[in-house]
Amino acid sequence: MENMLHLAPCHASVPDCFVVPPDQLPPAASAAVSLPVVDMSGSHDEVRRAILDAGKEFGFFQASKSSKLLLQTKH
Repeated sequence: MENMLHLAPCHASVPDCFVVPPDQLPPAASAAVSLPVVDMSGSHDEVRRAILDAGKEFGFFQASKSSKLLLQTKH
């Protein structure tokens, strides 16, 4: 129990080993990123495929339109 996370020392700043010097930062991207939008009103197979594709490429997606799937989800 002595190795619990809440017992670890707290840092007021980011340790130097995690800081990238400004001259080594990659250039800022100027192009807009197009995020995937999944139409949730499609068929189950269409929605499933769109979610899987967006997850593989981006790791996330934006849902558009309501669907029975979203309306029936219980929290």
